[in-house]
Amino acid sequence: MIDRLDATNIDPVAAAASYRERVVGPYPGVLPRSAVASIEKQLSGACTVEIAAFDEFTSLLADPTATSAYDHVVFYNAPTAHTLRMLSSPEVWFEFLETNQ
Repeated sequence: MIDRLDATNIDPVAAAASYRERVVGPYPGVLPRSAVASIEKQLSGACTVEIAAFDEFTSLLADPTATSAYDHVVFYNAPTAHTLRMLSSPEVWFEFLETNQ
């Protein structure tokens, strides 16, 4: 065992389910069913899994109680295409939000 060395494996499927619940959960009964269905459809793609996993990772980094015992945090991700797509996600979302209501 190495002091101050830990690993965590973010389950992307579980992260996506949690992410969808946080995004969609408040709206059934508030918005029309068609609007909720549209949100669910938009969150059904592979990018949602990647975004949700990255969201969970950044939440971990933003929690000082989770990271204060460490000097470095190493983030290992799937092969390059997935990594590049995930790292460009904020740019894609900003563009989407600027051009859509």
